[in-house]
Amino acid sequence: MNATPRTVQHNDASEATGTLGPVPGRVTPAPNTWATREPWHAHALAPDAPAYAVVSQHVARTLADALTRTGDSLRSVAATAGVDHGTVSRILAGHTVPDVATLAALEDALSVNLWPIRH
Repeated sequence: MNATPRTVQHNDASEATGTLGPVPGRVTPAPNTWATREPWHAHALAPDAPAYAVVSQHVARTLADALTRTGDSLRSVAATAGVDHGTVSRILAGHTVPDVATLAALEDALSVNLWPIRH
């Protein structure tokens, strides 16, 4: 784990609840805090990484792969999804925990499942 934990920047109030993400009144380290190397979504996380960091990393990795595969720009996908491009950038960088509405919009725009599916 990095020496100075970064904190999560909330997209909106909807991501401030739930068991996988930030809890009101508590400082939650940004998902990339548990990165062992950069880019954070391409390498293993520290063994003590919480579930929200693992899920956020999966989302970022899948999103980055989809952007590469389609050749679409971050801005064009954000515009199609109706999401601020800065939010997409923060998801990719591991600076925020994506909310469900943002994930759904990006999944529709890219025709890809971003949320990890457990078997």
